[in-house]
This record gives sequence, C-alpha cells and structure tokens, in this order.
Amino acid sequence: MTLLRLVGDGLDKVDSKSDKSLEFAIREAYQSHQKAAPIYREFVKIERDQLVHRYESSVFAGATVHLGVGIDGAMKVSLVDDCLYKPLERGPYVGEDARDILQEAIGWWEAELDLIDNRTAELRGK
Repeated sequence: MTLLRLVGDGLDKVDSKSDKSLEFAIREAYQSHQKAAPIYREFVKIERDQLVHRYESSVFAGATVHLGVGIDGAMKVSLVDDCLYKPLERGPYVGEDARDILQEAIGWWEAELDLIDNRTAELRGK
C-alpha cells in the first residue's frame, strides 16, 4: 500500500523536478483526474494513511472467513482459509478481496504513468 502511494510522491517530489514538460504533465494529471479517482482517493490514499499513521488496515486479519452461500433458498455457511480470501472490512470496497483491489490500483497507476509519459512527449513536440 505504501509503495502505491509512493508513486505519486515520487512523481511530485522527484520526477517533476527533472523536466518542465514532465512537471506540467504530472501536475495536469493530478489536477484533472488523479485526485478525484475513487481507486486513489478511497483506497490507495486511505489505506496508506491508516497503515502509516494509525498502524491499522481495512484488510481482514483473522484466520478464517465465514462465507454464507444461498442455494435453493437454504443458507450454507463455509469456512474459507485466509489465504484464499482477504476481504476489506471498511470503506467503499468492503467485502472485496484486498488483492483484487490492489491489482486494480496497480493497473490504474500503470495507465496514469502512460498518460503522463504520452502528455510529456506531446509537450516536448515528439
């Protein structure tokens, strides 16, 4: 989680200082859509802040999860090992496997970095 948040910090504090076109592209991306992106605002930033500042995580920390499944009107409860399912317990992604949301966040950053690279090349006239 902390590394995901660090991507933004690195862009802002390191990469933006190396080149004016890159700095403009980074600031433009942040102002136009990064800060409003739900995956960033509601997962990357919040989870990182909870971990770093409060030593807390929204990821289920128990050994097993009780999973209820309705089949033909009857509820069957099963235990799921924590290695198979790591649900988030708080926030807008509650119930989702943390690893799935983490993968979504990684994909989001990859797309953001591509947009910044493309915009930087455009600004440089390439």
